[in-house]
Amino acid sequence: MMTHTHITPALLACLICLSLAAAPVRAEEGAHVYTREQHTYTATSASSSHEVTKETTHERGTHTSTSFHKDRAAIAAGTVLFPQMGDYDVKKQKESAHDKALRQAGIPGVLAMVQADNGKWGLMGPSGNLTVTPQYKSIEPTNRGIFNVTGVKHVTAITPTGDTVAPNDARRQPLPLSPYHAYRDGGKWGFADASGHTVLPPVYKDVLASFSEGIAFVKLDTGKKVAIDEKGQILFDAPSDDMYPYENGLAEYRRHVSNLNWGTVVGVFIGTQFGTGYDGTVMGGFIRDGVKRGYIDRTGHIVADSKNHFVYPMSAWGTFIENKDQTIFVNRRGETLFGPGNYDASVGTFSETLGIATLKNKDNGKFGALDLTNGTLVIPFAYDGIEFLGSDCLVVRQGKEQTLVNTTGQIIGTVPKATTLVPYGDEKVTWAKTGKTYAIVDDRCQVLTAFPAGSIQDVTSFRNGLSVVKQEGKYGIMRTDGTWLVMPQYKKITLV
Repeated sequence: MMTHTHITPALLACLICLSLAAAPVRAEEGAHVYTREQHTYTATSASSSHEVTKETTHERGTHTSTSFHKDRAAIAAGTVLFPQMGDYDVKKQKESAHDKALRQAGIPGVLAMVQADNGKWGLMGPSGNLTVTPQYKSIEPTNRGIFNVTGVKHVTAITPTGDTVAPNDARRQPLPLSPYHAYRDGGKWGFADASGHTVLPPVYKDVLASFSEGIAFVKLDTGKKVAIDEKGQILFDAPSDDMYPYENGLAEYRRHVSNLNWGTVVGVFIGTQFGTGYDGTVMGGFIRDGVKRGYIDRTGHIVADSKNHFVYPMSAWGTFIENKDQTIFVNRRGETLFGPGNYDASVGTFSETLGIATLKNKDNGKFGALDLTNGTLVIPFAYDGIEFLGSDCLVVRQGKEQTLVNTTGQIIGTVPKATTLVPYGDEKVTWAKTGKTYAIVDDRCQVLTAFPAGSIQDVTSFRNGLSVVKQEGKYGIMRTDGTWLVMPQYKKITLV
């Protein structure tokens, strides 16, 4: 088992050389910071698991990579790098404590989906024990607290404990914030309440999106697509067959796409049983997924038109829109706060809780950071890279130098050259990688636990104190102190 190395005399954050030495024969690879959580596995791959009892042949002692001990020229922590961020009000964050608790809760009783060596998938409980033996060809969580499965005859959905859920029952499982739920009877669709009592009889040809915030989208016998209220009254025409439930006053619609849903969009857009949207524990960017999407408000007014060249997925603050080689940022009312200009939002990162996004000015090739509440630049377009790593931590790259900065513009540390950092998210620790050496570091990039070079092949961001870690070709789950909750023994693991 790994032990810990605590480096108390000085922060490893002060490790960037300010002067550039002559280039060696083989140029050092430029530093890179992960902008998205690694290994957002699709649960449709094969899977299986077995118990690993043998000790690995790697040296078990913890050590610190020499890559973390280069001569340093310190940029003093506390120096204000971005004065304009000093007035930034971090209290603006839109995610409430209640929403954060829901997002972090996951599906009760389930820690992860696991894939065994035989290619089959099962479920793992919070203590690392298997609650559902790997037996399914695929397994996928839904926003109803159950799992859709394939590969076992007559079984299409299961509970977290593995009990079979009938197809109709699965469709009638309660959706968050929705009092009514769709069901099918005699080839038509209707709606029932949480007790299963019919509130709108089955008269609809199809349900395009179930009730959310008092509105559902349905298709009538005539083929007309409309929005209805909870009394069944028609409110307005729906702009597409491909409709999505309302979230905070807006509903997404899509044109000419084939069943691409939130759960299939990788990166920071992941589905949970409490809704869909950004996962605040993982820093990522606005995803350029190629989907032709638009948004309408509760009156049917188009806030972002799918006829634009591209509309990015909506955040709590608004979204970027590309059209005719120009990019703008609009709030959730459709008002333009920034642009138009020659910008690229897909290569930056985004803090959902703070409402700050980084983007690239394609005219000069430099990055800046945008306050999405009012469209002002809090960091000018002057840097080679800017990435958010957590709710109060971002990294700024200039050449090979990487500097950690908080949301008041103060430097809180520096990052060694050629070192990658996995996003912190809501955690105070993350992974740093130099060459083939991984280390767990704190929020000032000080090494807490280092591992022998090559002993770890891959990691994910820590979430709720846990990270999926690959060792000797197998995946396990590690705690923030470097000890294993689940020893590496699975072909794949996806935290729920």
